[in-house]
Amino acid sequence: MPTPLNPRITGAVERDAYRIEKVIFESRPNFLVTGCSGGGTMTTWLCGVERRWTMAAPSCFVMTFARNCELRSEPLVAELIKAEPDAVLYAVDVRGIGESRPDTCDEDSFFDLYGSDYFYSIHSIMLDRPYIGQKTYDVLRVLDWLRSVGHEDIHLAGKGWGAVSATFAAVLSDQVRQVTLKNALTSYSAIAESQDYAWPLSTFVPNVLTAFDLPDCYKVLQAKHLRQIEPWGPTGGPL
Repeated sequence: MPTPLNPRITGAVERDAYRIEKVIFESRPNFLVTGCSGGGTMTTWLCGVERRWTMAAPSCFVMTFARNCELRSEPLVAELIKAEPDAVLYAVDVRGIGESRPDTCDEDSFFDLYGSDYFYSIHSIMLDRPYIGQKTYDVLRVLDWLRSVGHEDIHLAGKGWGAVSATFAAVLSDQVRQVTLKNALTSYSAIAESQDYAWPLSTFVPNVLTAFDLPDCYKVLQAKHLRQIEPWGPTGGPL
């Protein structure tokens, strides 16, 4: 059974037209997930007393590496905000990226062949709790939190590595009404059949092809208005 989220705001930036709040909550007991929320017509919409609601469904964006850089530079974020200027956008760093990114093996070892991302991914498999499952759980907890503050219909978006956990969360959650995936992996089959690939171990599900593949998920998500933007093949680039 999910444990209490215990959300709290740790900082805020307020301007005339919008407010951005830095939010943390517990995905599991004492395990913090970080993110930030913001919107053009919102007052303190999360934990504060005063709330001014909009009818627009909020968007939840799952990052590839870190929300701080992608919020400023990612065109899809700007597109989501422009399409629904009155909606709230919540950007989340699931475990292992952004502020929760570990440098266990060495400082700045994240992208190394046997760096921190690989270290935690291989250990998660040995413990029978694959990293991608844990990341997906974090996304589902974000959706739990959005529901707790009154949002039932969510537009879930993800990019690159983040598109994998966004895909699985969108399939599993009844709150998600719309899905946008940018640079999502075409299929695990393509990786299995490719001599070279660039996707990290943290995006793999052990023995996945004995049960399903990503195109099966994409087919299910057609009912949730799935939009795919520039899918990526095994080498982590355009097809």
